[in-house]
Amino acid sequence: MVYRRQASSRLAALEEVAEGRTASHRREILHLQRLLSERQEAEERLLQSKREVEEELEVVWEAAIRENQQMKETLLDSRLTEDIHGLLVSTRASPVWPPPAAAENTSPYRCQPHSFGPHLLSSDRSPAFQRRVRWAEAWLREPQRPSSSELTRSTISPGRDGETVEPGPAPSAPSPRGDGGAR
Repeated sequence: MVYRRQASSRLAALEEVAEGRTASHRREILHLQRLLSERQEAEERLLQSKREVEEELEVVWEAAIRENQQMKETLLDSRLTEDIHGLLVSTRASPVWPPPAAAENTSPYRCQPHSFGPHLLSSDRSPAFQRRVRWAEAWLREPQRPSSSELTRSTISPGRDGETVEPGPAPSAPSPRGDGGAR
C-alpha cells in the first residue's frame, strides 16, 4: 500500500507539473498568437503604405517622363533654331565674319557634337558667341536677304595654305555660244 500511495502521489505531482506546463504553454501560445496577429497587422499596414507610395511614385514617374519629353522637344526645337540661325549666320558672306581668331580652333569652348548645321559654341557666355549673336541679329534685321540659291552658293571654303576664302559673286552661267558668258 505504501507503494501505491507513493505512486499515486507521484502521479498527482506529475499531473500538476503537466497541468502547469500545459497552462504555461497555452499562455505562451496565446501570447505568440497575439504577437503574430500584431505583426501581421503591421505587415499589412506596411504593404498598404508601400502600395500607396508605389502609386505616388508611378504618378511622379509619369509626370517626370512627360516633363522630360517636353524638355527634349524644347531642346530639340532650340537646337534646330540655333542650327538654322547658325547656318544663316555662317553662310552669309560678310567681311567681318568669321573673325580670324574664330576661324582657328583655338577657343577654350567646345563645339556641340551631333548638331545639324555648323558647330555652335556650347557656351552662350563666350565673347565669340555673343559677337555672332549680335551680328546675326543685325543681319536678320536687314531688309534684303539673299535668296535660297544665293545661300547655297555662298559658303566659306578653305583656300590654299589653310586661309579662309569667302565667296565672291556667283559665277555666271556659260552662254550657249561657248564664249564663257562674255559679250
